[in-house]
Amino acid sequence: NWEIQRVEDFFNTIGQFNGLEGGQDILWWKGNRKGSFKVGCAYNWLNHTNQPQSHWPWRGIWKSKIPLKVACFVWLLAKEAVLTQDNLKRRGIPLCSRCFFCGENAGQLTISFYTARSLANYGGYS
Repeated sequence: NWEIQRVEDFFNTIGQFNGLEGGQDILWWKGNRKGSFKVGCAYNWLNHTNQPQSHWPWRGIWKSKIPLKVACFVWLLAKEAVLTQDNLKRRGIPLCSRCFFCGENAGQLTISFYTARSLANYGGYS
C-alpha cells in the first residue's frame, strides 16, 4: 500500500542523517533565501512547489480509464465534498447525518470505496 511505502521512505531518509558536530541550532525556512519565515513566502512556496498539495494520487484518477462520473465522485469523496447529509450539516444545513440515497456517512463511503478498489485490483479490473 502506498501509505506504508511513504512511511518506509520517510524512515529511510531519517536513517541517512549522520548528525552535525558542534555549532548552535537555528531555525531555517527553505522557502526564502535568507531562511526567514514570511507568510507571503510560504504562500508562494505552497503554490509553486512541484509537490502535490495532498497525498492523493490525482493523476492516476484523472488519467485512468474509469468513467468520468466515477472519477468525479472519487475526487469529491477524497475532498470530503460528497453531498452526504453530514457534509450539508457542516455547511449550516441542519439534516440527518446520512447519505440520502444509501444511508451511509462519508466515512463509510470511503471504506466502501477502498474495499471496492481492492476487489477490482484483485480481479484485474484496475
